[in-house]
Amino acid sequence: MRRYKGNFFVERILELITAQTVQMSDIKLMMMAGGFSASPYLMKRVRDTFIQYKVEEVISPPNPGSAVCQGAAALICQQERHHVRNHVKYIFDRLPETI
Repeated sequence: MRRYKGNFFVERILELITAQTVQMSDIKLMMMAGGFSASPYLMKRVRDTFIQYKVEEVISPPNPGSAVCQGAAALICQQERHHVRNHVKYIFDRLPETI
């Protein structure tokens, strides 16, 4: 039988996820993101492995590869809004009171 070359990576991913899940309890939903999450083989292995931990659902966004980039962009936008909000507050806190 020919062995799937990506199996080493899948096994390593499963080990890393397991290391995280044993530290938690009552996981109902697991979301996979990143380019490799588009792999039906990986998703099947994750589902098959983590059903024993009573994970009810393993999901992945429609474009898992871009999900990481979208999350990073959203985080930057959130930080930028926070920075602007703090800057505006700083300016208004220093304005002289009128009236």
